[in-house]
Amino acid sequence: MSDPVTLPIRAYLRMRAGTCMAADTTRGIALVLRDTGGLFPDGITVQWLGKEAAEFYDRHQADLTAGRCLDLELFHFRSVQNQLRASVKTCQLAPLAPSWIKHADKPNSNPSTQGLRLV
Repeated sequence: MSDPVTLPIRAYLRMRAGTCMAADTTRGIALVLRDTGGLFPDGITVQWLGKEAAEFYDRHQADLTAGRCLDLELFHFRSVQNQLRASVKTCQLAPLAPSWIKHADKPNSNPSTQGLRLV
């Protein structure tokens, strides 16, 4: 059987990534995305299953927050209850935008309020 045709996209997370599990108990992650090229104007929800997905989530869980960009290869596009869905073949963190780097470099102006982050 040949490999499925994939579509490479860069997309940002619309919300924090979540974990999921297939019927056969394979761990994975679910991502709600908006692509940066405008190919999917209503967004897309994708699922990535398998050991590689679980390891990616464990390694980058703290980074997988709303607004974070990812480079993905998607396949098996389908519509489920008027929502576009796809499966993930590959995923990696995209380079941070300059605005994110600038924000990360700012010193914490009020260290006494742990857990509170003003943006």
